[in-house]
Amino acid sequence: MPTDQGTIQRQARGTSVIGEADLKRLFSERDARRASRSAILEAAGELLVTDGLVAVTLDAVARRAAVDRQAIGRWWPSEEALAVDVLHHEWKALVTEIRSSALRMGLEPWTTPDRGVEASG
Repeated sequence: MPTDQGTIQRQARGTSVIGEADLKRLFSERDARRASRSAILEAAGELLVTDGLVAVTLDAVARRAAVDRQAIGRWWPSEEALAVDVLHHEWKALVTEIRSSALRMGLEPWTTPDRGVEASG
């Protein structure tokens, strides 16, 4: 549905350029989805660390992240897949921090993004 004068004019001309108001709405929805996904990952990570894998249930994660169970199902087919994704994100953050610390100390990074861990010796 047209939401601004520019959209109405473009539709009258037969062009498919999206209106400014529609763009703002789409970006707002995208930002909300990202925030929801981040909250889910954070909640699942907290549960995983404090109580182990058995605590990472859809109900517990949804409650802690303040989302509904369907929001979790949009990105992860199971609780196990969510736990694996949490571990993957934590691992990436750890490797990034180690690389940054090594560079700050003037050391060569021991990993490269395209080759993984390099053997030394």
